[in-house]
Amino acid sequence: MPASPEYPSNQAMTSDPSAAAARPAASAPSANPGRPAPRPRRWRPPADARPGILLIVASVIALALANSPLADGFHALLQTPVGPALAADGPLTVHAWIADGLLVVFFFVTGVELRAEFTTGSLSSPRRAVVPIAAALGGMAAPAGIYLLVNLLAGQAGQPHGWAVPTATDIAFAVSLLALVAPGVSAGARAFLLALAVADDLFAIIVIAVFYTGGGSFAWLAGAAAAIAAFWAVATAGRRVALRGVPDGPRFPRRRAALWALTISGLGLAAIAWWCTLRSGVHPTIAGVALGLAIAPDASARVLATLEPVSTWAAVPLFAFVSAGVPVGLDALADAAGDPVSIGVLAGLVLGKPLGILVVTWLVTRLTGRASARDAGGVPDGASTPGGSSEAGASWPDLWVVAILAGVGFTVSLLVASLAFDSAEHVANATVAVLAASVVAPLLASVAWRLIRRRRAASR
Repeated sequence: MPASPEYPSNQAMTSDPSAAAARPAASAPSANPGRPAPRPRRWRPPADARPGILLIVASVIALALANSPLADGFHALLQTPVGPALAADGPLTVHAWIADGLLVVFFFVTGVELRAEFTTGSLSSPRRAVVPIAAALGGMAAPAGIYLLVNLLAGQAGQPHGWAVPTATDIAFAVSLLALVAPGVSAGARAFLLALAVADDLFAIIVIAVFYTGGGSFAWLAGAAAAIAAFWAVATAGRRVALRGVPDGPRFPRRRAALWALTISGLGLAAIAWWCTLRSGVHPTIAGVALGLAIAPDASARVLATLEPVSTWAAVPLFAFVSAGVPVGLDALADAAGDPVSIGVLAGLVLGKPLGILVVTWLVTRLTGRASARDAGGVPDGASTPGGSSEAGASWPDLWVVAILAGVGFTVSLLVASLAFDSAEHVANATVAVLAASVVAPLLASVAWRLIRRRRAASR
């Protein structure tokens, strides 16, 4: 990272009397008296940080409502059935419409990004993908191990089947917070966080599908698979029409009409796939990922331009709003502090995440050599020497900040908590731990970044 310019201090500026005399007095009239003085610039958050700020606001509002006299009305609203009887047990509640419906848009976008990354992006070749994928696995294994250790030692009070709650990293929230708590961090560190979070999302989806999904109804699963296969065919046909065009004539509609027909068909098939997955007992977010993987990378830009704002500004904040509303009074915090679930989740996210990421990254870069480390787009060029850096990569201290910030699980961790536990008490305690980790991890990352910048300034 280029060194920031050094500006002389006020004392240095006033130490020369002649220079001070040459400067106009503070009360001297402006050279252009008719021109108004410029207004001081207001601080505006970086564009990357705004989604994270919205998530914070949504969570704070939910916590405020859940711990106010309006708490009963707030929870009653979330449990209000709305619409037709789409689920096996009747109409979906407001909470279910957001968690099982609108959140599918987020996972659809995740599926589109996964295919793009594995086809043309940072994970497109084994040489480039080995470090972030290995780091993501390490960042899941260490938190899961810590959680299991805490809950197995707790005996009957432990809940070991919730081991996956602290294994996720919220890509949107983590990247937003990186812009807030570590401004000026190297582009290589940011690229590494993005690649790490994408790989982490892939493994989280696999975990949800394998460990937190019921057996499901074969008939409904077959219907979902047929709808997803048809969606893939429509997406492929739409890509061909968009790239090659359709000739005019009696047998062929015009190109725009063909695209509209395929788009409407795709939306209908996606809705059918979502409904069949919902009725099967499998969580509908799995259908969202499968549908997103159907979008080819050369067509992903248009799809993301349409759906990514919906995911960023509506789906994820609303999910945070309906999921973060848990009691945080003294009694609730005391219960959470003594629950192995919340202890394991908090320790896994805050301690296990950075430990697993850094240890595995160090091991892989040592074993694969410097070339693979540079190709990872976020691992230091001098990988065998902590503190080494390169123009395209990131220094080890930068990676420490990224690894600490990966402890922000949030969206996926809250979803896994709702799937892992049947007890509302354990879900609430896990939610408190996830929210606490989403506060503690950025604070620790901010402190680490300040210490790193101070050390770098002192070494110049």
